[in-house]
Amino acid sequence: MERFANSKSDIGVVKAHLHFVFTIKDLGYAKYFLGIEIARSSEGTFINQQKYILDILEDTSLVGAKPVSTLFSKAASLEHWDSALYILRYLKGCPSKGLFFPAHSSFTVTAYCDAD
Repeated sequence: MERFANSKSDIGVVKAHLHFVFTIKDLGYAKYFLGIEIARSSEGTFINQQKYILDILEDTSLVGAKPVSTLFSKAASLEHWDSALYILRYLKGCPSKGLFFPAHSSFTVTAYCDAD
């Protein structure tokens, strides 16, 4: 807990210096950043790109498209454009999906890779 307190004071020092040099305004916690929506609660943090996905669907006139539930298989023989449209239709079915980071857990990232 002491490390967190030190981090908060360190952040305050950095903000004060940036304000002195650049005249910044602290807007609090970010809600959107680079197309990513950030929602915080006492339980944790959830991030997604719902608005970005919906904007892409609108730009490609696929807002009314029927969503699909899975990505295409290895046996698909569609052209690249058809594949891109398929992926957009997949995204249409899940624009609000994202990542959730629990508030009370270690922030250890574990990743796996198929070496084939």
